Parts: sequence; structure tokens; C-alpha cells
Amino acid sequence: MFGFYKKDINADHTDLMDSMAQAMNSAGNMRLDQHIDTVSGWGLGRVSLGILNAVDQPVKSTGGECLVVFHGELYNRNGELSDPEFVLQQYLERE
Repeated sequence: MFGFYKKDINADHTDLMDSMAQAMNSAGNMRLDQHIDTVSGWGLGRVSLGILNAVDQPVKSTGGECLVVFHGELYNRNGELSDPEFVLQQYLERE
């Protein structure tokens, strides 16, 4: 997983994210997911095999107010949601 926060909002940080992703994907066969929020000046990404959690990430809440990047696997859980969607749902439903 990788990311950045820059105070110079509204700047194009695509090259920065691409260079971080490529540095982590030296073999060139990994899945790359990334999100850049130009309004607040941050970006999140992940490099993975794409076997576990093959859904596009970050996963966004319905309203778009919350994002999650998830790397790993949840055990002993059944359901229709992917693991990252489940984690996001549990976060949003917390008390």
C-alpha cells in the first residue's frame, strides 16, 4: 500500500502515484489500484497479486464520504460482500 498527502491541492499528482506504484511493481505483473483526491490533496493505492480482494480499490461508501484500502483476508465470514466492502460496512455501522 502506498499514498501521499500534499498541501498543494488541486495539483495533478498522477505521475507521483504512478511512480510509487511502478516502484512496488518491478515484475510488472501485479494488480494496481489507486485513488487521488485532488480536492483535499491526498492519494491511496495498493499493489497486489489480485487473487484476494480482486475488487477495485479503494472501495467507496455509497455517498463517497468514506474509502477503504484493504490488503488481507477475513476468515470465518460468510456473505455477499467482498472483504473490503464488509470492513467498510462495519466501520460505517459502528456506534
